[in-house]
Amino acid sequence: MSTHPLPTCKAIARTAATAAVATGAVAMSTLATPTASADALSGNLWNLYNSQHVSAGCPGYTMSQVLGDTAGDIAHTLANPPGGIAGNGRTPTDGMLANRGYYVTSWGEADYVNNSGNATPQDAINFWLANPTKEIFPNCNNHDLGTAVWIQNGKWVAVALTGTGGGTPPAPPEQPH
Repeated sequence: MSTHPLPTCKAIARTAATAAVATGAVAMSTLATPTASADALSGNLWNLYNSQHVSAGCPGYTMSQVLGDTAGDIAHTLANPPGGIAGNGRTPTDGMLANRGYYVTSWGEADYVNNSGNATPQDAINFWLANPTKEIFPNCNNHDLGTAVWIQNGKWVAVALTGTGGGTPPAPPEQPH
């Protein structure tokens, strides 16, 4: 593993850190919020993800509201295509975090989409461990974790964001003279 966490995480993000699986057919719904069970499932996902991180020899994560809120926004978007997330010149997640004042020095993202609507947090963990996203679990440079589960439109979506804040905000754009 690299001693330079940000390039490693960017490389992971570019290659396949954002992974998704699609199975089954999409059912249409007018729901605007996830089902009530999604909050409990997100907590279960957080515990399972943290357990994998600790099993890899890293200290346990700290729960991050900013990462959790961002994970929720991403999960909502994944459940409701063709929505998009504008990155404004950055990776979309990095931009979303920066907009919330969380400037990363290291981060990772794992996404899971099941179009049958029948999935569990363990299914998401198993998928992530079977794909390049498995490289996020043993990254001890990431100290914070936020998770979200969103169930809507016949889709079961899970997102886990790990990171370490404390990065430098980008310089403001130069003003024309």
